[in-house]
Amino acid sequence: MIHGGMCELAGTVRCHLPEEVAAARLQLTQYGEEMQRLAEEERRKSEQLQTANRKLREYALELQALVDKERRHAEEIQQACFETVRLLTMASPFRDNETGAHIQRIGEYARVLAL
Repeated sequence: MIHGGMCELAGTVRCHLPEEVAAARLQLTQYGEEMQRLAEEERRKSEQLQTANRKLREYALELQALVDKERRHAEEIQQACFETVRLLTMASPFRDNETGAHIQRIGEYARVLAL
């Protein structure tokens, strides 16, 4: 039933017509648009985070590969140093016995200390 710009629904709910209905619809439309904007913004942020996460994983894999490569190089250098000392120790007896024995002792000391 309508009384002077007001309606009564089922005897309990009252609403003002038509300005308040139009204002409520406008407000709901604005809320809906704001919700869509926020949802789109959240979607973009989520995509950015996924991209950043993917790049970080790629960087981590690349870094691990570089660390492994450097470790292998360090081991190769260490082996080359040991081999150099071993060969010099082997060559030293050809110089003279006293110097050769001294160099062999020093080489053995160096080997023991390196372990």
